Amino acid sequence: LVQQPFASMNAAVSTFAGQNIGAGLQNRVIRGYHRSMLVTVGFALFIMGIFLAFGNQIVGMFVDEPEVIEIGGQALKLSCLFYVALGTIHTTRGLLNGAGDVVYAMINGFVEVAGRIGFAIILVHIPAMGWWAVWTTTCLTWVITALMSLIRYWQGKWKDKCRLNQKTAEETANKTGAFASVLTRPNIQRKQSIHSVYSALYFVWHSIECATIPKEKSRSKIGAALLYFRRFGVLYQPY
Repeated sequence: LVQQPFASMNAAVSTFAGQNIGAGLQNRVIRGYHRSMLVTVGFALFIMGIFLAFGNQIVGMFVDEPEVIEIGGQALKLSCLFYVALGTIHTTRGLLNGAGDVVYAMINGFVEVAGRIGFAIILVHIPAMGWWAVWTTTCLTWVITALMSLIRYWQGKWKDKCRLNQKTAEETANKTGAFASVLTRPNIQRKQSIHSVYSALYFVWHSIECATIPKEKSRSKIGAALLYFRRFGVLYQPY
């Protein structure tokens, strides 16, 4: 319910940034990122409200043991307080990838893994933490990784990558004469719209398959639908 929308935003921002940087519209990339962050924060707060209000009931959809439901509900209520940080990671990392700052984005991913290991090693040795160490590790890692992503964005070094990539693209365009025609293809907007619809349908079906449909049914009806959507998406990639 949380990771899939954030991952979709990551991919969308990355594609949006890459296309507009290629077109020399750096200011449009910045505006798009700011609006994407508004959507990300709004969605995170919305989901946080739902999980705080119905955390135990949501966990109860997957397990029956009261003790497990109680622990899972508390863990869900703790982690949802940090969904803004999680969304910030996905959205900002998507911008950095799209801008060509892929090395730092990769380093940022390694830091996230290291944080999960490092915080876990420290917190498990604190007796008072108990099993809360697991969830606290995740939340602290999200905060550290999100701050690193934002600092990289505010530093503006990704803009240097933009200028370098744009210069390379223009040099290639001068040699091939294909740059302008690619940017002005009349059917690009139609393909992007179709791909957006496909992505939304795929997300809905995937959520249904993972959350409510028994395995034996998902292998038939839902599985067939997902296969169709995947093939459909491949045929209508907008780039």
